[in-house]
Amino acid sequence: MSEKVFELSIPADDEGYIAFECPYCGIRFKLKAEEFKASSIIDLYCPACGLVNQINSFYTREVIEKAEEIAMNHAIDMINKMFKDLERSTRSNKFIKFKSNSIKKEYGKELYENVDELEITELNCCSKTVKVRLLDKYIGVYCPYCGGR
Repeated sequence: MSEKVFELSIPADDEGYIAFECPYCGIRFKLKAEEFKASSIIDLYCPACGLVNQINSFYTREVIEKAEEIAMNHAIDMINKMFKDLERSTRSNKFIKFKSNSIKKEYGKELYENVDELEITELNCCSKTVKVRLLDKYIGVYCPYCGGR
């Protein structure tokens, strides 16, 4: 079976930050898109609870749902093509007649989040910034890149 790769771009907010969500505590935070792309990190640390996991476990629910929608629509395209090909191949057969009906694709909401109650916090350890809740900013945050406090 062949492997299919899809590209999904996550939109940044007005200040160039993209949203993430901790798989442990559920807190949302944002990282500067250009800093995130430029770094060669494998794991992220949650700024609130400090727990670490792979980057893909920090994607927001909306990003995961959008990725599932893209994959599902691709599968629907493949199924529709397969049944159209089957219908075409049985046209000249007098014993078997097959008529296909296309499965409808599903389209969800776009990945856009304009409402932002997060504050920019400077990270001295890595010379980067992170957007976190105001409470987390005052308590102190863990660096998403190195885990330092």
